[in-house]
Amino acid sequence: LPSYQSIVEKRQVTSAAEQLTAFISSMKGEAVKLNEDLALSYSTADQCLGFQQALSVCDCSADSNSCKVNYDYDRDGTADATIDRAIRYSDFSYPDVVTGIAFTNERGADAGGGDLMVYDSVRGMLDSGYTEKLSISLVSATGLYAINVEVDQLGRISICNPATGGEYKVPGYGICS
Repeated sequence: LPSYQSIVEKRQVTSAAEQLTAFISSMKGEAVKLNEDLALSYSTADQCLGFQQALSVCDCSADSNSCKVNYDYDRDGTADATIDRAIRYSDFSYPDVVTGIAFTNERGADAGGGDLMVYDSVRGMLDSGYTEKLSISLVSATGLYAINVEVDQLGRISICNPATGGEYKVPGYGICS
């Protein structure tokens, strides 16, 4: 029988993956809603993701406020609200359980130390020049569970079990391709 701790740990790593999926999904919707391309930045060193309207890397670290989205609700050309759009490792519901986040992508780093993906405002897909898959790996504190959040070339978001890593697979999710 699995221990209660094992069940809790599995649920906590799954919760972190679902939070990341919701964050990236909200960005896709906002790109279409605002009718503006949005850039998703991520940093392994700072363990965070953020997005903004400027098509450049934003600094999503805790001491920065550069990942902002301006909202013009009345469409008069001036921002009615500016909202911080970053999620950090410490923002997870269970940051003490997920021991680390790793971002894998072959697209190349910006001088600021982060990478970025651009979502098209018309279709909510990644820009046409994007050919790599972003994979965000989450590992539980004991290392028993590992799960990935992947964004493919079309911008589809999925949660899957990595082929290697983690002693046990999280039920309900397939193996990453």
